[in-house]
Order: sequence, then structure tokens, then C-alpha cells
Amino acid sequence: MAVSSLLVLLHCTPRIAMALEPPAVELPPSNAQALPLPANPRLVLESIDARAAGLSSLRYGVIRTTRRLGTNVVERWRFVSAGSRFRVDYSGDTQRQLAFDGRFLMDYLPAARKARRIDMDLLSPDERSELLSRTLEKVNVPGFRVGVAAVDMHWVYDAPPDGYPPGTIKISGSDTRGGSLSFILGNYGAFLLKSEIREQEKFILSVEASDHIEIQNGLWFPRRIEINAPEDGGNVLVQLEISQVFADESLPDSLFRPSLDPSITIEEVP
Repeated sequence: MAVSSLLVLLHCTPRIAMALEPPAVELPPSNAQALPLPANPRLVLESIDARAAGLSSLRYGVIRTTRRLGTNVVERWRFVSAGSRFRVDYSGDTQRQLAFDGRFLMDYLPAARKARRIDMDLLSPDERSELLSRTLEKVNVPGFRVGVAAVDMHWVYDAPPDGYPPGTIKISGSDTRGGSLSFILGNYGAFLLKSEIREQEKFILSVEASDHIEIQNGLWFPRRIEINAPEDGGNVLVQLEISQVFADESLPDSLFRPSLDPSITIEEVP
């Protein structure tokens, strides 16, 4: 498996990686039992994604701090999704609002008083998928889903490293091109604690998730995420603090179709 495919799997950009020492984590209370694990480890990973896919809506806020070469960059955003629809209110290098109602993608820059509205029905399926992926790439939160459907690997159970609590399991995958991906899961596979990517034995990326809350029966969401990466000139550390997590709300359609002041210039695309 190519490194780029593995990075897409974890919803991160390739500039965010490097393993951390096993954290001293305390698992949240859970009704999870030490039931026999399925013979195929892939089924454990698929069950995490299936529970996440079952949400009718998801809403949360994020503060992301990126430390690189002695400098800190802080970004904030609010994210909400319901089915294929989503909205992002972003505050970082610039104020920005993105909203997709299932057909039209609105990209609004308040400082410029300009917006672009893209009719996604006029794009090919590949163009539509690529544009949505690029749009969400910067604000996606790793550590909630595992994205196992995106990769073709041979999966096995491994012994988890020392330092993790009872109920921790480890699943490792490898492909025929030297790619490897491992997941450390808490509460007998209920949620992700750590993921790690390697390519030809070279370390590429790790993500650690902690401070989970149960947003739905059996579905856990991390409120702290740390990503550490090697980069030319030093390492990059990314920390995400997630708050105000809500699931399965009844959301109005107007949330995904923000009304703009008539004085705003709207460019229709294509």
C-alpha cells in the first residue's frame, strides 16, 4: 500500500507524524465485555466504522495547535454534519465558512466579502469526490473512524505494548508493497487509542486519541488527539482539543444553506 493511501485512511496530511511512547491512559467506564474476538481482525475494525456511520448527525468544536520549528499555530473551527451535508466555521489564518447542502458547496470568505457556490451535480463522480476530500482535508479529526474499507491488507492480532490497561487489543495489517498499519484499541475494540503507519519499515505517522466520551451506546469520541511527525529540520507536534460533541440531533436545513448579505459577491461555479 502506498503511503499516500495510508494517510488518506487516517484523514491526516502527510506532514503530521512520529510515534509517541505508550500513554498512561485510563479507559472510560464501559459495558464492554471480554467476549471472544472474531477470527478475522478486520471485523473488529469494521465494527468501529459501522457504528460511526450509523450517526444521523455529528457536531463538535476543535482547537488545533501545531508546533513546528519553535513556532505555534492555533486554529479553531466548528464542524457539523448530517449525512452527506456538512458545515465548517473556520478561524485560523483567515475566517472561512464552508457549507454543503447535498448539492451546492458554498465557500465564503467574510474578509473579502466574496463567496463561491459550486453546483456539485454538474461535476463527475470523481471530480465531486476529489473536491469534497480537498475541502474537508484540513478540518477532519483523526482517531474517531479507522477507515479500514480504504485499504487492502492482511490483518492479524498482536500483543499490545506494555503500559496499556486491561481490555486493550492490537491489530496489525500489512500489504505486499511493504506498507504496514497498526491499531491499538481500547475496551476490547470499542475505540481507537493509537494508530501507526510504516512504509518499508520507515516510520510515517502515528495518531493517539484519549479522553473518550460515549456519544451513543457503544460509540466513543476522543476529546484529545496528539499527532507527532518527523519532518526536515525537526519534528511536528499537532494537538487537538475537541469540545461540545453532540450526536443524532435534529438539524434544520438552513444550517447547511447559510444566507449571505445581498451585498456579498457570489461567484457561481462552474
